[in-house]
Amino acid sequence: MNDQAVRFFYGKPTLLGEILEEYLMKEGLVEPIRNYQLIELFGEIFPNLKKFCQCEGYRNGVLFLSIADPIFNHEVQKFVPDICRIYQEKGLMIKKIKIRGIRKKQNKKSKY
Repeated sequence: MNDQAVRFFYGKPTLLGEILEEYLMKEGLVEPIRNYQLIELFGEIFPNLKKFCQCEGYRNGVLFLSIADPIFNHEVQKFVPDICRIYQEKGLMIKKIKIRGIRKKQNKKSKY
């Protein structure tokens, strides 16, 4: 019997992280993933807003924030320039910020 090891790859092996990074770049997913990660860090980046404001999403240069109560709208408005500046320093281009109230669950009434 032949005791040689069977090799499926020729040359230097490629790290799995490199393969994944190449795939994500080829599919155009690097930027959306990075944007999602930055959005998830909203509470850590702005701990003073975390209690009453949360980031709901980012689409086409618009950052969507939701607030717990309309009373906090003015407080969040004061931080809009800082939010834009800090996120732009981290690579997320924000053209506009939309602030919404948290939607309450609607009770569906029965027709009968």
